[in-house]
Amino acid sequence: MLSATIASMRHVLLSCALFACGSVKSAPDAAVDGSGTIDAPMIDALTIDAPPDACVPTPVFLGGMDPVAQGWTVNKSGAATISTAGPSITSLVTTTTGTSGAYQLLSKAGLVTPGQPFDIELNMQVNAVNPHNSFDGAAVLMARYSGGFGDGTDRAQMLYVDGDRLGWTDDTASFLSNSLDGAFHTYRLKVDSGGNATVYRDGISVLTRVGYVTNGTLAFGDQTNDANIESSLYIRSLTLRCP
Repeated sequence: MLSATIASMRHVLLSCALFACGSVKSAPDAAVDGSGTIDAPMIDALTIDAPPDACVPTPVFLGGMDPVAQGWTVNKSGAATISTAGPSITSLVTTTTGTSGAYQLLSKAGLVTPGQPFDIELNMQVNAVNPHNSFDGAAVLMARYSGGFGDGTDRAQMLYVDGDRLGWTDDTASFLSNSLDGAFHTYRLKVDSGGNATVYRDGISVLTRVGYVTNGTLAFGDQTNDANIESSLYIRSLTLRCP
């Protein structure tokens, strides 16, 4: 009886070797007790360990939460409001009153390192926006911000989003796209250590630029106080991606 059982066991093990029956260990790990029955074979547990230095994308702004509590500074003047439009949406609105425009930028220092590659992504819905003018924009993403309306370098390399296009505010390049479609879109700015910048809209590369520089401060919102260049924006998140 024992010899027949062992022969059967060998047949099963040979079949598994030929047809890959899971992660059952080889014959030496299977045991036969004195009664002639086979002890259950050991099965390896599947474990997946991430490398200790693996980069994980990090949200640095979450919509629907207080920006100040998240470490952001609200820079604004004129008729500018910030509110919660849903459990995960922050609303930024600027309005011209009379002849006076408004601006509203959320900024946070130290989020990226000058001279090092970085990759940021803004998830935003544009509900209304007036067309930008050179060095000004009512819906912008900035990876260099020096306070106020920004200095000349800040303003030249801002990414603006108009109703029908996005581009650099020094007007060196733009890409046609509809932002007033009632949908959220992702605007991603990736810059390598040499200052070569690439902009992606919803995962598609649409703009490039050389010589991009950062001072480590990120900002987004309405950058200009020019009259009649205003916006209504929904923000879900700003995320630091792995460069």
